[in-house]
Amino acid sequence: MGMEQLLIIMPKASQSATSWSADRVLTPRLYFAAFYDAKPCGGFGPRYARDFQVHFVQAGCGEAEIGGKMHTMEAGDMFFYCPNVRHAIRSSRDRPLRLIGFHFLFREQDIHLTAPEVPRLSETKFVFARGMPVCPLVPAPPTKASPGLVSGFRQHCESLVLSHLADPEGRLFEKRGLLLLLIQSWQDLLLTGRKTTIASALHRQVVADAEHHILQNLRQPPSLEELARRAGVSADHFAHFFKQIRGMGFRRHVLQQRLLQARRLLIEGRLNVREAADAVGFEDPLYFSRVFRHHFGNAPSQFRHKQRWR
Repeated sequence: MGMEQLLIIMPKASQSATSWSADRVLTPRLYFAAFYDAKPCGGFGPRYARDFQVHFVQAGCGEAEIGGKMHTMEAGDMFFYCPNVRHAIRSSRDRPLRLIGFHFLFREQDIHLTAPEVPRLSETKFVFARGMPVCPLVPAPPTKASPGLVSGFRQHCESLVLSHLADPEGRLFEKRGLLLLLIQSWQDLLLTGRKTTIASALHRQVVADAEHHILQNLRQPPSLEELARRAGVSADHFAHFFKQIRGMGFRRHVLQQRLLQARRLLIEGRLNVREAADAVGFEDPLYFSRVFRHHFGNAPSQFRHKQRWR
């Protein structure tokens, strides 16, 4: 092993290798999830994770070095790392990355392989004394997935991080269900991806630029017509390929992003309901409350009250 420093993980009990059908043994467990807004030319790594890790690119662009290979990062891309895979991420100067990241295991029985007192991330490799956590999916998820017409990735990832921020130790069934939905989207992409018509690189770039401007201006988001003019296409053409790539209409996407940001602000607890509504461009608090309840199942005042007493 040379002089490389190692972090040792000692399991509490042995686990013999067995064969399985993935749909029968998947009992995923989420450990950590967060939004990450990189600074221009900023980033993190190189480092290693002791469990499985995913990064979804909400907006911006950059580069990722994963297992010694370089990958471009653009909005809509998702990256998957196994334990002990060296990875580093760097953001662009002009369009900083906005990421969702989370750590998880595919199987409940692998929890004993990752000792809780050992940090999730390290600059050095971990040593698993009796085997590493396993990925039972066949085929395994690729290092980089560009979803194309598979639109569920973003919603599942955003819901996962908001669920974790709202209650880091609870909502275990909710988080497991969201992870299973994400895994189903993975499988759909892997099994049918070759038959799916992936949008052109130009259209993906136009949509990525549009999402960047929407997220930067949620209080007064640009209109479909403004973004179409910016891209040099008609409004109807822009609306068509936006829906094709993101799986939902433009206006629904903008509303969803505003509500997700409002929920994030309420979780952080620095703003009251009226202030959170105003921060994402809702002038009428009653309308905001009605839409929030329809989308999340609770009025924003009730949701904020729950967060304060956790």
